[in-house]
Amino acid sequence: AGEYLKAAAIADEDDRPPLYQSASLRLLTSGHVDEGLDTLKYALSSFDLPWPRSTWHAVAGLLYREGMLRTRGFRLANRSGPVSDREQKCLDVCWSAAAGLSVVDPVRGAFYVAENLLRTLRCGSARFLSRDLAAYMGHAAIGGNRSRRAVKNVLTVSRDVARADPHPYTRAMLSISRGIAALLRGDWPNTERC
Repeated sequence: AGEYLKAAAIADEDDRPPLYQSASLRLLTSGHVDEGLDTLKYALSSFDLPWPRSTWHAVAGLLYREGMLRTRGFRLANRSGPVSDREQKCLDVCWSAAAGLSVVDPVRGAFYVAENLLRTLRCGSARFLSRDLAAYMGHAAIGGNRSRRAVKNVLTVSRDVARADPHPYTRAMLSISRGIAALLRGDWPNTERC
């Protein structure tokens, strides 16, 4: 994290946000929460990404995003051209917020998991869809057996993504999704097979 921050200090203004994004993820996941949050907020503001001011704002934002996902489904938007560099960097910052905050602030972490998945679907980026679905599975499956329907939907989409893109990373993310689902419903034998 320190090296990313040093690089950000001497980088051009346009090159700073990805460096702060990389630093924030490492700071948050290594327990340097205050510094990680400050760094993350800078990266988020560089891409006009929201920051929930309180837990209640995060819950309200999460419920709204969950409603959007239920309404639109998990299909990628049709896109004529490639994802722009700025859109990709925005997705990376959003992913770091989801991954880093899930460790230290689960409510805001869930907010960014949903935000990240929505942004990936809207911009039509298949590149990291399997990763974003695996992260979303952790939140969809948290209800154990009560969330079977949501889990089934996410697994169906994850399987479809893995069929369309046989890359080992995509297949690994499908296995992670299956493992998370099995773990959270207490199906221990299936967690070992994933």
